Amino acid sequence: MVSTSFYEPSPELRERLPSLRKGRLYTCPFETSPAYLSGRIAHASEHEVWTFSLLLETLSPSFNVPHGVPTALSADLTMLVPTERILGPGQGSCGNLAPLLPLLREAAVTTVLSLDPLEHADLAPLYVLNPVRTWPVAVHAYALREPLPWIALQGGGRIRDVRRSANRLELVTEADAATTLVVRDAWAPGWTARVDDAAVQLQRGRHRQLAVPAGTRRVSMTYEPPRFRAALLAGALALAAVAFLLLGPTRRASP
Repeated sequence: MVSTSFYEPSPELRERLPSLRKGRLYTCPFETSPAYLSGRIAHASEHEVWTFSLLLETLSPSFNVPHGVPTALSADLTMLVPTERILGPGQGSCGNLAPLLPLLREAAVTTVLSLDPLEHADLAPLYVLNPVRTWPVAVHAYALREPLPWIALQGGGRIRDVRRSANRLELVTEADAATTLVVRDAWAPGWTARVDDAAVQLQRGRHRQLAVPAGTRRVSMTYEPPRFRAALLAGALALAAVAFLLLGPTRRASP
């Protein structure tokens, strides 16, 4: 049994949340971390609780969600993500940064969290968190140098008035010539796009992108789960059928 405070981030992490929300986070997996393996021995009798605390303090999925911190290329907890969009076995390990960092840069990752100290020219140390709950392991934070922007115009131009929610993105583009808008979020069935209220085709790939004409344009992208409206209709018909079965006989029996 635990209190609700058990699920809250430490004061050290809470102080860093505003800056983490401004970028995109990648957390090095624990499986091959020397710090984690040695710390687990120190907490042998309660390693499940201790590991839970580490997951929370590193915002490992899905602990990033309640705090609004975007992540990329993290573990797929749903087992529904296509394999081409996640890191294969060994690819996500921070023990070999040379092949990993280009993938993180392409995904617009700005911050890397690790239980082990990392050394690479493309990683700049930011801070070290030492929450009591993760002793004897600390959380090391690094800034990834020159990450690609989360949203950009490939052919040049300017983006302004960006508004973002879980299932919708709205913005204004300004360009002297036709260009391509790239949003480094995963493409999935259910995403649609409009330019100046006209439906346009999203290009399918790892990230969402679409062609944008020259000039000032209002662009929106909206996500709706596939067959969502059909499911709502089916649910409404099922409720109507249940109501008929429950109320119909009563009406027929009334004088």
